[in-house]
Amino acid sequence: MFFEGRNSAVVKLKVSIVMFLFVLLVGCERTSYVSDVRPRETSKFCRETTGDGSKGSCFSGLQVISGNYVLLKGNVYWRTVKTYSESACAASSGDATAAIPNLLSPKCWIGGHERYYVSEYHLYFVVKHSPDFRVLGGEGGSVKVDWQQLQLQDYATDLKSVYFQGRVIREADPKRFSVIFPFGDNEDWDAFYVSQSGAMLFLSGVPQGDIDISGFHYFETTKCPGHGLPCTSEKDLADFIRSGQSIVGWSGSDIILLRGERAYKFNGMMSKDAYVFSSIKRTYFYSNGKFYEFKFEDERGLERGVKLFDMDVEYYRANNY
Repeated sequence: MFFEGRNSAVVKLKVSIVMFLFVLLVGCERTSYVSDVRPRETSKFCRETTGDGSKGSCFSGLQVISGNYVLLKGNVYWRTVKTYSESACAASSGDATAAIPNLLSPKCWIGGHERYYVSEYHLYFVVKHSPDFRVLGGEGGSVKVDWQQLQLQDYATDLKSVYFQGRVIREADPKRFSVIFPFGDNEDWDAFYVSQSGAMLFLSGVPQGDIDISGFHYFETTKCPGHGLPCTSEKDLADFIRSGQSIVGWSGSDIILLRGERAYKFNGMMSKDAYVFSSIKRTYFYSNGKFYEFKFEDERGLERGVKLFDMDVEYYRANNY
């Protein structure tokens, strides 16, 4: 009996180890495709409540450098703020027990139904401050439209590194780094953060290899693809960006797809008859007399890059809304 129990325990231990390694490997597959930007460092947290929404006393001595970059006790931090309002007394749900928290709250006795403003601050450590640290949008140099100026304030440099929203951009050289706006000044494009260091392109701080989008032109989506296929709902560029769908365009003879922090290039796929259309879940592409669809996930539902496949016509007919 002793040996049976011992053998059972050993088997359970082996199974646990195998499961742990499986989860670890799957986790690696997921995270390796998320971002190449170094994670933010440990943070400081402060929560303050004011009666009129005015600034309170969180982080005494804090100085704003520019945008969300702040200075506190010789360190540079990236600051995020979440602000909301709440009532001194909890709303009644008709249940007698719901009034108990109000009876136990001195704030409710005094304030009644007065609303208070709450701000929650996180400070994420960036780097020790030095005279060489500068925020790109804080210089007041070349004139940019408002959303471009706000984007610039998300970037900073010092002698060694480039920072995007408080995190180090790997492979970026501060001596050769610049923020670019290849899509022009249309505010619909404010969701894409594009920068470059030498020949390296970055989207939201993530390196994109040898992709060049300096001559990028995007496709206006087609509502009715023709060739006997049913029409789909009309979507403009702003709809695509707001819904997180992919933006398809071309540069020279190559098709380029923008998706979140990634850009994908399909060499030589551009043609004179090319156009793009979409359904609720999929994006389709027509070129050189043939229909394709972009596939973003493998059979396990993990995003493993983007590939072009022959269009599943029957799926489109059933899901073309």
